[in-house]
Amino acid sequence: MTADTMLAAEAAIIRTMNRYFIALDNREFETMTGLITPTCIWFRAGVELKGPEGLLGMTAKRPANRHSRHTLTNHVVDFIDPDTAKLTFYCIAWVHVGETDEKGVSPSSVPNTLGEWTARYVRRGDSWLLDDLRSVTAFRKVS
Repeated sequence: MTADTMLAAEAAIIRTMNRYFIALDNREFETMTGLITPTCIWFRAGVELKGPEGLLGMTAKRPANRHSRHTLTNHVVDFIDPDTAKLTFYCIAWVHVGETDEKGVSPSSVPNTLGEWTARYVRRGDSWLLDDLRSVTAFRKVS
């Protein structure tokens, strides 16, 4: 890979991951399925979600009054080969289940979790698709 193609790939991978979590937070679950491979595995809360079906199965169970926002930071992309990359990043998650105020704002004092995440991306044509996603929690909100 040239320096220019590597920079373009890094930007595409990070943009795709950001779009994935924005879609999750905004309940745009079909958008999420367009960003993953058919065989993608997401290890989430101790459960292995497989492919678009697993993702949609999990999201179908989310209560309508669950509100979340994810902040992604400290992105590092390492290329395994020209068509495979590993993305490492931190993710801070705010979650509220319940009513919001009249402006749609959820109550919160501190984030629920901070984790270190790793994602494997594969190139399919001109796109980079998520193929594996997992995390290790570093901090959790104390009740």
